[in-house]
Amino acid sequence: MPIVQENTLQSSLAALNVALPASPALTSVHDYLDRVAGDLVTKQITLNANNTTASINLFLVTGAVQIFRLYAQITTKTTLANCTATYFNLYDGTARLAITKNNGVLSGVAVGSIFAKAGAASTTMVVGDATVGALTESATGDPFYPFNAVAKAGVATNIALTYSTTDAPINAVVTVYCEYRPINGGSLAAAA
Repeated sequence: MPIVQENTLQSSLAALNVALPASPALTSVHDYLDRVAGDLVTKQITLNANNTTASINLFLVTGAVQIFRLYAQITTKTTLANCTATYFNLYDGTARLAITKNNGVLSGVAVGSIFAKAGAASTTMVVGDATVGALTESATGDPFYPFNAVAKAGVATNIALTYSTTDAPINAVVTVYCEYRPINGGSLAAAA
């Protein structure tokens, strides 16, 4: 190998050999590389509807973004006995465009349970119930299903979670995670 190429290779390898930034979300080189594809935004919400259907805005979409992963975890609960018709959707203040099918069931799931978009919009969200332990996987090999979200021009457009309950009321805290990459200057932020 010529000396110039060898020095260039050594310089390149030395540049890669740097300490990772301290962060509870980045605990290994694998975690760091996994995040390189996009940014992570989170939002903590409370499901507390009383015998009705409710929607909660999660993330404000500006322009266009590519979503790699959209998922949530039940972090605390006092009652979640009847929570049905649960789904992620894109909401422009008037219309809801389904991101997952509107028939997800969270009734009775335990703290630590997860739910995620794992298929096309016509597919029910995947629920991994920690009550009995669960395995969630997809036929494509990736347990998540990427998609693009485009905001309606001139209108606040949010990724939202809609659910129904006949309980009076349900009460659970959920942390929702969204990993994304902007498309041509688009952005995603936790909704107010």
